[in-house]
Amino acid sequence: MKVYKLILFSISLFIGVTEANAQSLRYAKSLIENEQYLEAAKQLRPLADGGNAEAQYLAATLFFEGKGVNKSDQQGYKYATMAAEQCYEEAINLLLEKGGTTKMYDIAKHYCDKFPSLKKGRVGITLSMCYLKGLGVEQDLMQGTDLLEQNDNYEATLADPKSAKLYWDGKMQLADKKCMEDYADYLYGKKAKALYEKVTAYIFDVLYEGKNEPLEGNSNKGIGWAMAEKANRLYNKGNADLALVWATKAKDAGSALGKDIYNKITYVPQTYSIYRTSSSTSSSTDVLKFVQGYDYTTVYFRYHQRGYNNWVATGQDTYLVCRGKKYKLIGTSLPMLPVRKTVRPGEQVDYYWKFERIPDNATEFTIYENGDRYGFKIGN
Repeated sequence: MKVYKLILFSISLFIGVTEANAQSLRYAKSLIENEQYLEAAKQLRPLADGGNAEAQYLAATLFFEGKGVNKSDQQGYKYATMAAEQCYEEAINLLLEKGGTTKMYDIAKHYCDKFPSLKKGRVGITLSMCYLKGLGVEQDLMQGTDLLEQNDNYEATLADPKSAKLYWDGKMQLADKKCMEDYADYLYGKKAKALYEKVTAYIFDVLYEGKNEPLEGNSNKGIGWAMAEKANRLYNKGNADLALVWATKAKDAGSALGKDIYNKITYVPQTYSIYRTSSSTSSSTDVLKFVQGYDYTTVYFRYHQRGYNNWVATGQDTYLVCRGKKYKLIGTSLPMLPVRKTVRPGEQVDYYWKFERIPDNATEFTIYENGDRYGFKIGN
């Protein structure tokens, strides 16, 4: 019984001490916010010496800046290191900042090895940049790009132009390409869609700064991907003849994108009949045909309205399923809900839904629209 009481007393004492320390730390932080550094230092010192990582980090910042204490880099390093050895990330970043470029790699590598979870955060970003720059270590593009891709802050890091340049230059060199346009074309040919979209965004937004002149210049220089991209833009604007000229040049230059654009321009769409008609006393919908384009499938409908005013529109959640695979809606001639088109008695509306392309040898497919399901069989 005495032992049991002693254990309860010890637990109560521990909880009491922990709560007291938490209150002291909160008080010290409020003092810092109010620039009462001398009193804050008095509150932090026993907590830091007692092993509280956050207090150690805060004490380190006061010593480095000479606020409330005599400025001392030695004491700053001491307390920052004590916190860092407890995996307190802010303290590690403080050591990286104070250590400068000469010590950056050693510090980041030491703590990433000791605490692998840090590779996912800012310390891991620093380590990846050291590898990409060859800063304090022999340059290792593979290690640097891999570390960055595994980091939780990967997307945010690529939003910074300087970091993005290091990363993309590294990826380009690893692929043995001479320029980012060649690397983009390489990714397109490899069907690395996600990475391709990122690198093209980098090219247009950062390298080209959102301007058209660099694309024109690179097209005139004979860079395959640039010529293909120019052809694609011309084609989308309805200038198929000139688009074909540039697509042919891009294809002949060996561009994977150029070959695709050339095939897209020269492809002759195939038209098929499909069977399904729905009707009621107030309206009917006829399926006219479906067309297989180079990279799309379009289904054409005719809607008849009879007895009273009604409306037509396309639901936001509209998609096509063929052989168990889902194909996204990429275009429609109808307004998208909540916008609607009014149809009066006696009127008819011809409209289409355009989807990602289904296989040529498909025999049936199903369209889903906001919970409704429509099945179709393909004719000749």
